[in-house]
This record gives sequence, C-alpha cells and structure tokens, in this order.
Amino acid sequence: MYYGGPSSTKEKTTKWSDRKVMKEFALKLEKLAENLLDLLCENLCLEKDSLDELILFELLKVITNGRYKSVEHRVIAQQDGNWMSIASFYNPGSDAVIFPAPELIEKAEEENKLKYPKFVFEDYIKLYASLKFQDKEPRFEAMKAMETTINLGPIETV
Repeated sequence: MYYGGPSSTKEKTTKWSDRKVMKEFALKLEKLAENLLDLLCENLCLEKDSLDELILFELLKVITNGRYKSVEHRVIAQQDGNWMSIASFYNPGSDAVIFPAPELIEKAEEENKLKYPKFVFEDYIKLYASLKFQDKEPRFEAMKAMETTINLGPIETV
C-alpha cells in the first residue's frame, strides 16, 4: 500500500523501484559485511562466524585488543562518471558490553597488556559526543579512566 507522496502512477512506480533497488543494495551490503567478518576471523585465526554479532568496525580495534587497525582512507571519484556515497550504520544495543574477545586476549591478559577496557556502548556514545572531533585513542583512554562496574556472567554462544 502506498501512503502520501506523488499522485501519478509513474511517480508511484518510480518510488517503488527506488525502494526495491535500495532493498537489494541493503541485502548486498549485509552480505559484504558477512564476507568481511569471515575474512577477519580467518586472518585472526578464529572460527568462522565467531564475530558475526560484532558489526561495528571502530570497536573491532577494542575487541581484537589492537590487532585489527582501521586505516585512514579517502575516495577519489572518477572524472567521467557520477559518484554516490551511502552511509550505513551498524550499532550494538545501548546496553551492549564491549571488550576484547577472550580468544584474543588470554596471552595479553597473562602479560597484563590489555589495551582496552570493558565498557557499555551507551557510555562510549555519550563520551563520543563530547570528543567526536578528536582522534579515536583519546576516547578509549577516557573510557579507561571512567569507573565502570561491569559484571559479566558466562558468555553464551548460540
């Protein structure tokens, strides 16, 4: 059913086509994210699908205890064509606890070299709002300084 918007059939059809294209794009984007996570698992010597719930790449640096690093990048558009950018955001729930993955930190923990603290995602977002134009590292340092009382029970895997 169509609500509001243009009244002509042609314009309604165009709107439907646009939605269909965007839905197809969203599905392809989701598949790409799954493939990237599989490659990340492979390169970190983890079991396939062990990072499926973790689709927030800035926080992957925390989860991998610094083994995964994002790189600065830029896009150069070709002069003979159009360029389009679509932002996609994946966030965990506000009550999600973010911390280095146990499989990747056992040795670091033994050596007392954990680079990132455990924190609640909502706390990080609040801090992010006040430090968003700074580098990432000050945000993580500020999270270390915050007192958090996070009690985790056994991690349940499905």
